[in-house]
Order: sequence, then structure tokens, then C-alpha cells
Amino acid sequence: MISYYHAKKIDRFLRSGIVASIFIGIRKIIKKFAKDTATKDIATIYVVKLLGGGSLCILMPYLAELKSKKKIHLVLVSTRVCSIFSDEIGLFDQTINLDTKEGIKIFFCMIFRNFYNRIIGKHNSVSINFEFHSAVTAYLSSLLFSPINCGVKNNFSITFAKIYEKSVFYNGHAQVADVYRHLIEQAYSLVDLIPEVKSKSAIGGYIEKFEKNISIEQYSVTGDYIALSPFSSGLSPERELSYDQLCGALSKVNPNNFPIYILGSKADQIRANHLLNRFAIDYPNQLIYSLCGMLSIGTSAKVARNANIFVTIDSGLNHYVRMTHARLIHSYWGPTDPKILLGDHFFLGNEVVHYKKIYCSPCVHIVDKAPCNGNNICISGLFDHD
Repeated sequence: MISYYHAKKIDRFLRSGIVASIFIGIRKIIKKFAKDTATKDIATIYVVKLLGGGSLCILMPYLAELKSKKKIHLVLVSTRVCSIFSDEIGLFDQTINLDTKEGIKIFFCMIFRNFYNRIIGKHNSVSINFEFHSAVTAYLSSLLFSPINCGVKNNFSITFAKIYEKSVFYNGHAQVADVYRHLIEQAYSLVDLIPEVKSKSAIGGYIEKFEKNISIEQYSVTGDYIALSPFSSGLSPERELSYDQLCGALSKVNPNNFPIYILGSKADQIRANHLLNRFAIDYPNQLIYSLCGMLSIGTSAKVARNANIFVTIDSGLNHYVRMTHARLIHSYWGPTDPKILLGDHFFLGNEVVHYKKIYCSPCVHIVDKAPCNGNNICISGLFDHD
């Protein structure tokens, strides 16, 4: 699998004026010959989101609100690392994973079908690129040949912004949730179609429905315990806490020595085992278990929600758990700003956000590589006085 860093380098090449001109030209030609249908009765929304399960969780409540008001067919164009955050919720009517052979086959068939339907005036859809800095996803959403192609306009998209019929400006400091909401409203040419999503919203119905079928007792996760999500699964590892910082964070919230369950993906198993070995030496009386790679995202979220306290970095699982209304969350932020990713109306009463604003934060999602080269002083500053 291609690394996140190399994917960024490829994306940087695709932002070139030559590549952008080709795609912009294709859209102009299609628009000239297509018999476009009215967009007031949009039947399908293509949601393009390749990376970032956490930001997909920020987006889903708004899509759920939209679906509760409009009869639409939601199609997610994504990758497996991202779409697993939506699979169990059941919000999307179809998911196309472009990192699978089957997904690529379906996507190319969809391109030809949509092209034909667009020419004859039977393609009544909207494509929305929910990635803020990606040329790849801009071109993918364009290839779906929707009459309306929406996306974000910023410094990264100067060369290819003309590919969008409708766009929302993003300055890098706005709350992500609000940008998502305005993108959806732009697609419908309506104002205030989706109000601010409060704790009681349409997404709650989807959460309750799938959680009824999830049991965590089979993993012996019962009684009082702490859930821990310390890994970023290789995506912007600057967000992670060191071993000593993890110990410091846990000591603050676990004076009663409750058992600790580590949550993560299959890719985190080796690192979780190293963590277990160090804890066994330094804290022999502390019960700690790894569930990395053993649970689905939904099951991991239920373990975290039922925990006395869920201790986490800015991870995809954190955003997922926030939708399920956990008992108490302690989240640690540094290279990302919680004000941007969570927003004012997304802060929960049962959440303690640990963040210290410094000159170089946020950097993740703004630059391709963290300027500190992994020496994340933004995280270290949270523990300077411990």
C-alpha cells in the first residue's frame, strides 16, 4: 500500500496546471453537449472521501440530517481504511472502495454509465469532494460527470478550482463541520437546509440500530475499566503520545487501577504488544489488555463508550465514539486543533479536551510533513508540569 507521504507527493504533481487544464476542458466539453436536468430534484449524491475516518464521522451527522429531509441515494467513493467508519452505521446506500479491484471495476463502469446518462439528460446527481487539499479527489468527483460538482476552494486548489460548479472557500481555520454543512447546502442551492447538529439528531437513529447487534461481553469487557486509543495507524503519527506521556495521562484518570483495554487496528498489534510488555515491567499490578485487530470499528466504539473513561488522541475512533455519547472522554491534541475539528457546537459536556495552543499548531492537514519532524512539542507541552 502506498504511504500517506508518497500519496501527498503524487497529489502535488496532479495539482499542476497541465493536468488541471485537461480535466477542466473535459467538463466544459461535456457541459456544452449534455442535456442537463434540473438539480432541484437531486436523486443521488456522490460523497468523495478517500482518507480520514475521523472527518467522515464529522460529516455523517449532516448527511443523516439531509437524508431525513430528502429522499436521496447516498454513494460513498472511498477506500477501505476510511469506509470502515461508515460500514456498520448503514447511512450510505452504496460504498465504492477504490483500493479494491472490485471497487475500481464498479467505478469505471459508473464513469461510462454516468457519461452516457449526462449526455442524454438522465443523470440527476451531485458530486461533492469533501477532501480539502486533494487534487486526486477533485478529479475523481469530476469523472462522475454530475451536472453539479462541488468542492472546497483554497490555496491548494488554485489550479483546479474551476473544476467545481459550486464551491466553498476554506481558509484553514474554519470549523470543519461548518464547511461540510455549507458544501451540502451549496449542492442544493438552499440556505439553512441543515441546522446545527445537536446531540439529538438523525445520526442517533443509525447508531442505535447497529449497536443493538453488537455484544462486547464475549471479549470479557465488563465492569469498571479504562479504554485507550493511543495510535494513529500510521496517519500523521505526530498526534501520538510517547510511552511516558501515556503513563502520565493514565495516572491522572485511573487512581483505582481499573483494567485498561487498548483499542486499535490490526496494524497496531505489534506496537500494542510492546506497550503491554513495558507496562508488565513498570506496572506489574496494572491489568492491561490489547484488543487491537480483534474488533470492528463499531465494536471498538461500544467498548470505549461503555468505559468509565475513554483516553484517546485525535484518532478516527475518537470521532466515532463521540457520536455514541461516551460516559467520559479525555482527548489529547497537539498537531491538530480541536476548535477546528470539533467546533463549538461539537464539544460535549462529558469530554475533557487537552490542548495547548502554540505557534506551530495546527500543522497536520496544512503541510505535507510536520515541520518538527516528529518532535511534537505541542504534545510535550501538555505534560511539562507533570
